[in-house]
Amino acid sequence: MSTITTTSAASILNSDSTTTNPTAAQVADADSRFADLLASSDDAKTTLSEITSGGATGYWAWQMKQLRQQIAGEVMGDMNLTPAQIAAMPAAQRFAVEQKIEQAVEQRLRLALQEEMKRRQHTTLAQDATLQAVITTAQSIDTSGMQG
Repeated sequence: MSTITTTSAASILNSDSTTTNPTAAQVADADSRFADLLASSDDAKTTLSEITSGGATGYWAWQMKQLRQQIAGEVMGDMNLTPAQIAAMPAAQRFAVEQKIEQAVEQRLRLALQEEMKRRQHTTLAQDATLQAVITTAQSIDTSGMQG
């Protein structure tokens, strides 16, 4: 995964570009999204249900949730913050930090998915080239067998 420089917590907290007076509803919404981002199930039955619900779609939704959690942990680590430290912040600061973390998570996730798509495309091209070589070889064997 590419390394993306994450803005430090101090610069977020001191920045004039962040929302300085979010409404209570905005803070509550941000807190809820952030809690969902960090939520994980320690219960095996719940985890299995998350993975298997909805078939392949449910599995991939669970995988994306796991990846988001991992990236959120990395971003908070880059910012030298823990969930407890974020929770203890005043509402406006917490709102700004949670938004920055969510933005960084989505940015890193997008980059990771783009890299994976490129990797798969490269693999697919290599497989296509190999398949084409096999087809060409098979055709040349077939035509040389007909001539004899």
